Amino acid sequence: MRYEFLTKFVRDRFAETPWAFREYIKNLQGLEEIISSGGPKAFAEAMYYNRLKSKYPVEAECIKLELDSGIYTDPEEFNHKCDQYRLQEWAEREAEAQEEKAKRLANELKERKSWLEAKKRLAEEMALERE
Repeated sequence: MRYEFLTKFVRDRFAETPWAFREYIKNLQGLEEIISSGGPKAFAEAMYYNRLKSKYPVEAECIKLELDSGIYTDPEEFNHKCDQYRLQEWAEREAEAQEEKAKRLANELKERKSWLEAKKRLAEEMALERE
């Protein structure tokens, strides 16, 4: 494996990454290679790229920004972007959880209404039977 980098961003990640996490650097190099070539050219490459982009969304954005515009993301800004991404992910998960809770409550209210209506009908039937 050759450790040559197309971006300063990936070079910085390499400098701070221990050997045990070398797969991370290989994946970032894969992103660099695909992005620098103008994007995936084949189906398998597109699948690989999308997997990497999903796994490393902030890194992919930083690499693309540097390769396309020459704008370097320094480590401090990268950490800030990661924090923002995690916060956004948390907010989205929280919103989804709230939406699910609202749906559950609406279904529960609907079911309760149906329950109460059935009980009312039963009570009326039982009252008629007693007469």
